[in-house]
Amino acid sequence: TLYPERITAITMLAQVADLTSTWAQKQGLQIAVDAADDVFIMADERRLKQVLLNLISNAINYSPNGGTVTLR
Repeated sequence: TLYPERITAITMLAQVADLTSTWAQKQGLQIAVDAADDVFIMADERRLKQVLLNLISNAINYSPNGGTVTLR
């Protein structure tokens, strides 16, 4: 069952960036968040976070050292 709710995009992206920043640094990468604070999403917060973590994990794994992964 999905539980959609109104989520601020920048808050979600910042949470995911915080969760992955240490790992990214170990890989020689930086995580950047580029989002306006007035953008909202209707989504199941838990499921959206799972999807974003999977995508960012792939970005970290396959990006060259010294790069930046930008969440926009």
